[in-house]
Parts: sequence; structure tokens; C-alpha cells
Amino acid sequence: FLEYNAGSVANSDLGWHVDGESLYTMVIQLSQRGVDYVGGKFNIAKGRDADMGDIAEGEENWLTLNPPIGSGIIFNSDVLHGVSSIESGQRRVLVLEFWELADGTADDRRPDYEIAEENGIPDFPEAIPEGCDTELKGVFQQSCW
Repeated sequence: FLEYNAGSVANSDLGWHVDGESLYTMVIQLSQRGVDYVGGKFNIAKGRDADMGDIAEGEENWLTLNPPIGSGIIFNSDVLHGVSSIESGQRRVLVLEFWELADGTADDRRPDYEIAEENGIPDFPEAIPEGCDTELKGVFQQSCW
């Protein structure tokens, strides 16, 4: 569970980053931009090969998403993404990361991503359910629930 608060130095934004060694990340919106908060845009790079140089070149290299409250997105964890500063209000989301657990033990906090690659764990599924944005195929898909 993450909260972003306007005026907070510690948690008013989350700059561009990737999510460590997890395979996929899912973000479920628990508050609504424009209603519960202003700012706090969720941005994601348009391609898995995008780097900070691409991001710096301009907005044509990323997408800004505003999923409705109660819905969310799932994407490859190695795609650059971030949240812009909250101008007012509070942004709340539930974030889940999915890991390859084949060789994990009870003491492992983050299973080894290389294990997934060695075992042929695929990228995000090729099939995109009807009604989802096909421009995003291979990067992530907006949820359809």
C-alpha cells in the first residue's frame, strides 16, 4: 500500500525507476486523480528498451495513465515508470510485484531474476484481452476488470 501526499518531502512523488528484479508489477488505483488528488500522474515508458535519455527527450517517449478507482494496470517490472508530484490531496494505490519463486527459500526477500530467464519465464503474455489498448502490447496492458 502506497500513499503520496501533497507537500510531503518524503512521499509526494516517485521518480522514474524500474522495480528491481521482479517480473511484473501491478498497480491498483484506490483513489481518483482529479477527485482525491491533483498531480500524481502515473507515467510509463513506451518501450522496454527505453532509457533515461529517451525519457529526457520528451513526452512522446512515455504514456500517462489515469485508471479509474478500483482498476489498475500490470506491466513488465523492467519498464521505466514513475509518479509525478502530488499538488494537492492524497494518492493511494496498492502495488503488487510478481517474482519467480522456483529456487526461493523462506529467507529470500527477492528471488533471482536470472532464474526466471534461465527457466524460460516469458515476457508479458502476447494475448491482450478484447477492449485493452493494443498499442501497449509487450510493454503492459491496462486491466480489463
